[in-house]
Amino acid sequence: KTSSEGLSWFMSELASQYIMAKQAGCQLYFSYGLHQRSKIDMSQVILPHTDSVSPNNWTVPTGFECLEEEHCYIIPIDTNHLRSKPYIPVPAFSEVPGRKPLKSVPRYRYAYFILGDKFLYNDMFLDLKDVLPGFKVETGMACALASLFRLSPKVSQFEPRLFSSIFPKLHDPDSLVISIYIRTGKADMAAEKNGITLKGQSTLDCAMSVEKLISISQKRIVWMVVSDSPALKQEIVKSYNNTSVDVGNTHSNITREILVTGAEGLHTKGASPSMQSFGEAFIDWYLIGESNVVVSSQDSTFGTTAALRSNLPVYETRKCKQRTLIHQRIEKKH
Repeated sequence: KTSSEGLSWFMSELASQYIMAKQAGCQLYFSYGLHQRSKIDMSQVILPHTDSVSPNNWTVPTGFECLEEEHCYIIPIDTNHLRSKPYIPVPAFSEVPGRKPLKSVPRYRYAYFILGDKFLYNDMFLDLKDVLPGFKVETGMACALASLFRLSPKVSQFEPRLFSSIFPKLHDPDSLVISIYIRTGKADMAAEKNGITLKGQSTLDCAMSVEKLISISQKRIVWMVVSDSPALKQEIVKSYNNTSVDVGNTHSNITREILVTGAEGLHTKGASPSMQSFGEAFIDWYLIGESNVVVSSQDSTFGTTAALRSNLPVYETRKCKQRTLIHQRIEKKH
């Protein structure tokens, strides 16, 4: 990672570059931060999914230098949001005698957003299946990240309740789990002065609507609330934790439990974050994907890329409708 973008950008680009490396038959190495100035030790948060000799082991070897004469290439990554396409083009060095030509791969970060031509359409990446049999755009990011990493046992240092309390409640088969992501920007002061912000309330209202939309067979409802505002999280706990839920079915005593982490909420930009900030942000992002459905602020990709990690349905907050990942092209008749 060499830009000032945050965790959502990093994880989505990582998935896309893994898909590119996979079809090229290349080993992918990555780290987070500005090279030697980085304070991030990835092993404190995630580990390679497989053993040290696996082609999916992304750990950068000590003293490693990427030399073109040794067929190693550094991939330039476009961070200009408005000019980015919904795909990552084939790198210039990809022409290798005897190998099938590489194909463009999906760029997942803005898959749910209306920004220029960033939509993913049903006729895109059909030729990618010729190189990667069985590839599906819908599950591409989830498959890539699942192939690359697993949580490090050390990650609980950034949230002591992670394994003992939070995961068991999220993974309880008797619970319907809704992840809620509310981005406020630098709005801690607003949350403290005004209670739950207007944006936050619309997201919570949508979550309550989703509770009624989903056919509930579970005995309880859990909200995994993630926000960049610690004050807002605590206000939601105060207002909604252990409240009764009316979902119009036979369960008359369904209660709603609110889960939050102790994270300070530094989810956004930062070229050289502290290890603590990175660890907290990664846990928040990861936990969003440990649910049944995601309700996310539509002015941030933090919640949507977290949902893509697990291929979860996503609801936008303004109209409280499920977002569409793969769009159908409509031919205009003249």
